[in-house]
Amino acid sequence: MKKFIYLFLSFGLLMLGCTDDLQKDIDDLKDKVANLEATDLASMEFQGSNLVVTYGDGSTSTVTVPSDVIPNRVVDFEIDNATGVITVTFSDGTTKQYTVLSNGSTTYLSGTLTGDYGIASMTVGDVTLANLSYDDQNRMVQALINLPDGYGNVINIMDLQNNYADETPMAIAIEKSMHADFDYSTVESYSYTWEYLDTYEGSYYVEEDAEETGMYTYYSYYGMSGSQYMYYAYPKSWFEPEDEVEYGYPYYHRVADEDSLFYKSYSYQWITVDTEYGRVYYNSQKIRITDVYEAGEIMDTARTKLTLRDDDLIEKVELLDWNGEVGGYIELTYDGDDLVTLADIYDLYDPTKGDGIDPDTAHYAQVQFIYTDNLLTKLNFAYLNPEDETVEELIELVEIVYDEVGNPTEIWAIPGYSDDEEYIVSVDGSGRVSIDIREDEMIKFVEIEYDYTLPNFFGESLESLIPELKGLKIKNAPVRLVHSGFFNFVNMEYSDYNQGGYPAKVKMEAYIGSMLYRKSSGPDLGFITTPIGTEMLLEYTLFE
Repeated sequence: MKKFIYLFLSFGLLMLGCTDDLQKDIDDLKDKVANLEATDLASMEFQGSNLVVTYGDGSTSTVTVPSDVIPNRVVDFEIDNATGVITVTFSDGTTKQYTVLSNGSTTYLSGTLTGDYGIASMTVGDVTLANLSYDDQNRMVQALINLPDGYGNVINIMDLQNNYADETPMAIAIEKSMHADFDYSTVESYSYTWEYLDTYEGSYYVEEDAEETGMYTYYSYYGMSGSQYMYYAYPKSWFEPEDEVEYGYPYYHRVADEDSLFYKSYSYQWITVDTEYGRVYYNSQKIRITDVYEAGEIMDTARTKLTLRDDDLIEKVELLDWNGEVGGYIELTYDGDDLVTLADIYDLYDPTKGDGIDPDTAHYAQVQFIYTDNLLTKLNFAYLNPEDETVEELIELVEIVYDEVGNPTEIWAIPGYSDDEEYIVSVDGSGRVSIDIREDEMIKFVEIEYDYTLPNFFGESLESLIPELKGLKIKNAPVRLVHSGFFNFVNMEYSDYNQGGYPAKVKMEAYIGSMLYRKSSGPDLGFITTPIGTEMLLEYTLFE
């Protein structure tokens, strides 16, 4: 019952002193920790324009309040000492919940619990990692996500747009690079050959291809072979001056006089060609590509169509093939608390009958969401009997461990790879999911540590983005994450709080190394890295 007050004291939040002396003597803090029975929150009232908190031992502190908590709008305060939550009732009958926190010198009434603010942007250095926007009902309508690629470039990996006015809104994404349908039957692969020269031509040089305008053979020095100089020779290479690359990684160059044939490269070298400095891309393939989208065009890269309920929760996810046809779908079931309990998976393509629909085998699997006290604790994958849809095989996918407050502290899951480095979770062209089990089924993927004196500043924004996962709500501010699969660690330290108690800065000590993939037809983007000692700047938008 006294945990909330104890944590505030033990972390030195200095909110239990008299109004004129928030910098309490450390011995006085120790005395209050030893006498917690006398430090319950007793009342809150306005004295002029100041909100004054009175504790059970008679001490008080002055609290800075959000802009909407003003004397002529507030009619009542209710304090729950067991949880430290303060419920404010306004003159129009609405209520909001707050916690009291401090930045070390000023004590704030934080509106985080009821989402007074949503994250508008997250910036590291010159890179804006995320831009988020909301409608007048505080629903997220756009999420633009960028990541550095580890090579000095910034890649836009996602721009999700939700159109709530549409009865069946599409999951739309914008790729700031080529994303299209690849005809792999047309692939023509290239490799280097050896050239032996009598004279040294430098580390790199090019010769124009006499047979094809605008193309080159790219030479890279290797070493000596007797008295001759050995060079790698890459045919079908092309030159682009700086900032004139048409598409992002991997790099594509349209074959002359062809609408849908492209040369493809994964590598380039900076070199001077005809006195102009730029990139020479040495080729690996020729491939036919249909439905090519230029940089920034809106396209359905997600290949899904969503049907929403009246409360904006997802009811149905239809999986589209490259022709826009529905190859399968997922139906979500919720309980009375709007927690998703089942994701029933349907496959409309019967591989034994070509593209014919077999209604007897369509409903072949489901994902089960298991809760304890409204907290998501397990995810199970069940194969169903096609005749009566009973469970034939049950696989435990994920297990989540919580602390006594309700924060997830450990996430266990079956590994993404088997011993021979093949995926154990796979999806075929029609959307059918298959899972192969290893003997050592689960490993701990994530550990999370928290600052229990601070609320989770990002919760409302994240829940707005994925409301179906409200059963996985983080209540306090994470300060350390350790991930066994994708990154070593992330430490976070919050500062520069605004009037609502939200931090404008998050200092991160981190190393993140993650293989990032585009959609199913896209390339491997390489390692995503965040340097140690990064400071993230946050901007917020005030919710209605």
